Amino acid sequence: ARLARSVDAVAEVKGRDAARAARAELVGLEAKLNEVELALIHDPVNGARSKKGRDALGLADQYLPQFDEKVKELSASASNDVVRAALGELVARRRSSLAEGLSTYSAGEAEKYYDTESKAGIDSFVELARGAYDDPRRVAEARERAEWVTNDMIARKGLGPEAREQALLATRSAVNRAQITGLLSAGKYADANKAFQDAELTADDRAALDSAVRTGNVRSQARG
Repeated sequence: ARLARSVDAVAEVKGRDAARAARAELVGLEAKLNEVELALIHDPVNGARSKKGRDALGLADQYLPQFDEKVKELSASASNDVVRAALGELVARRRSSLAEGLSTYSAGEAEKYYDTESKAGIDSFVELARGAYDDPRRVAEARERAEWVTNDMIARKGLGPEAREQALLATRSAVNRAQITGLLSAGKYADANKAFQDAELTADDRAALDSAVRTGNVRSQARG
């Protein structure tokens, strides 16, 4: 409505034909503005939504200046100040919406990136525990570092106490299971059984290990 009033003001000075021409020009400029936004956001190679994970951090800072530069070109092409002012009002609202959309998309991709890195970090410490199965000090260090990564993830997500305990248990269990698996693979069945009895494990991990540990006990006794 405000844009309509701005353009209608032309009619009061220059007549209805001028107002119609101003309206048509504004529609054309808005169409070009749409093209600018579509290219900036959806271009399959360089558009904002082609950026994933770490590359999507800070998209508003990258793309809003490009939007502003294109808008300057459009504004400069306007035939008169009335059309230019009407375009400016339109651009202000469009830019605000664009900034919000970029920030929302960027935040979503950032969360995916952080989750991926956290999982990779935890997995690396799990594998370290598997390889260092017979070195309690290194296994303890791997568990401690994996818990640190998990706590960082918990804080970032704002998880509550119950979810926090579940996440930490899952991490400790993954490290402990990896160590026990390493011991079993090395044929250290008695050590595996002791670790199994002492370890903090989820119900699923304990059930998954139970049969292998029992088999290991039988083999250990047979060596006896």
